[in-house]
Amino acid sequence: MPRITIPEDREIIEKLQKEVDENLKLNGYEFAKQELTKSIKNICHEKNITWLKNYNQIEDDTGLIYFAKDLSTPRKPAPLV
Repeated sequence: MPRITIPEDREIIEKLQKEVDENLKLNGYEFAKQELTKSIKNICHEKNITWLKNYNQIEDDTGLIYFAKDLSTPRKPAPLV
């Protein structure tokens, strides 16, 4: 089951995606990547979860966050939102 279909997880993912979108517009890819890493670390600590650490990549063309394992498949990364 995709994480985006679980209401609690969806809320986390959408919040992170919004932050990434804003950071990409205002400060560029490198800054957005750094802030994503910080946000993931904080959320994992606050909510006592570990799965979110896997979603630490930003797709260059679209700015969507994704799980790095998606790159091992012969298709584009599956969007979370």
